[in-house]
Amino acid sequence: MKQLNICYLLASTELCGGVRVVFDQARVLKQRGHSVTILSLGPHLHLWYHYDVDIIYLNAFSEYKQDNSFDIVIGTFWTTLSNVSEFDSKIHAHLVQGFEWALPEYRDKRELIMETYRLPLKKLTVGQWLTEELVREFNLNSDDVICVDQIVDTEIYRTPSVVSRFRRFLGPKEPYKVLLYGVYESSMKGIDVALPAIERLRKEGTEIYLIRVSYLPLSEKEQNITKIDEYHLNIPPKELASLYRSSDLLIAPSRRTEGFGLPFAEALASGLPSIASDIPSYLSFDKSKNYAVFFPECDTEALYCAVKKVLSNRFFYGLLGWRGAETIKKRFAADKVAQKLEILLNQNL
Repeated sequence: MKQLNICYLLASTELCGGVRVVFDQARVLKQRGHSVTILSLGPHLHLWYHYDVDIIYLNAFSEYKQDNSFDIVIGTFWTTLSNVSEFDSKIHAHLVQGFEWALPEYRDKRELIMETYRLPLKKLTVGQWLTEELVREFNLNSDDVICVDQIVDTEIYRTPSVVSRFRRFLGPKEPYKVLLYGVYESSMKGIDVALPAIERLRKEGTEIYLIRVSYLPLSEKEQNITKIDEYHLNIPPKELASLYRSSDLLIAPSRRTEGFGLPFAEALASGLPSIASDIPSYLSFDKSKNYAVFFPECDTEALYCAVKKVLSNRFFYGLLGWRGAETIKKRFAADKVAQKLEILLNQNL
């Protein structure tokens, strides 16, 4: 297997799933003997990452003095794509993690984003459904779009002991710790779908301790829907892993523009029973679709019913957690994805 010289372009190293994907890919590729360079714009913000990572920070990508040719240069966020071809490389690529142009938040930039997606770059996607969408949307050849999958760090996102997971059923009755991850203001995350369901459950007598994780401060609008018992802002991965292991249930209500759903996958890897919207990315983890309980996208009533179903059956609750962890380990563990990525990149040189 040829050892590769790879370069990633980042718009920023701020704490977010899209950056973590790049860091994880870079880390495992370096472990396998490849040379990896990460170039980023903006301030030094990467210290939240739980492994050592080397970043070259620039004010503009043109500042980088390239002393040799890369095998592959990979643009990430859409704002970096126009810079990819400026580098001397055998392959110029775009790591696709979602469809920015479809988000209402980017309505005024839609045509510009679409234009960057049309650049003649090899597309690397984190999911097969993304591959199929790109082929349809841009009339691409299937050879131009490659699914490389997503890495889930199963070393830190791991299952707790059986006793720990079932602690709430073994001791005095306590409120169910329900975890809801995502920015309320983001149309993609569907937090506005989940909060009314939780409020209804509470009014009917189900005791819920609601834990929220977000990249933005808690808004008054969100607080007015239902009580937020615990709110975490910009929580780093290791703390997030502990939160998954100490929670009783994850709700992942994203809309179909969700490119992968890293928090959902991490919760599954942690053995946390999960309820998720039936969007393409969430349903793509395994053909069985038995690793979570799925409800129709944007259907608050169906979500309410799903929560009642999961919390009322101890056997099903435990089985759900086990299935989720096995699904993620089988497909998204770092060594499996790294090997696939390595083979695919070599095949396309």
